[in-house]
Amino acid sequence: MLQGDLVMRKILERMFHTKGYDCHCLASLAEFKDKDVQSHFHVVVTDLLFRGISPQEYVLKLNGSIKYDKLFVVTMLGQEKIKRSISRLTTIDGYFDYPVDLKEIEDKI
Repeated sequence: MLQGDLVMRKILERMFHTKGYDCHCLASLAEFKDKDVQSHFHVVVTDLLFRGISPQEYVLKLNGSIKYDKLFVVTMLGQEKIKRSISRLTTIDGYFDYPVDLKEIEDKI
């Protein structure tokens, strides 16, 4: 899970643990270790708002850094133009705007 918002990170981490997932939480891509890059993740939950990088650049960097099956975006950035732009770069399995409906995320897991 890549989420700068500590409160949201903890809430989502708890939800994934209760669903039986081993959850690895980071505040940014910069915190990734070599072993993380070599891993294959079932689900990646991420924000799109990170200092110093556009959402599009971030998604390209994420895709080039790790392997995953599903990508969920949980963000305050709900602009349709950004959503369309990101969707052209990669498949988004779930896009959740703030305020987040945890039941909706839980149903997609």
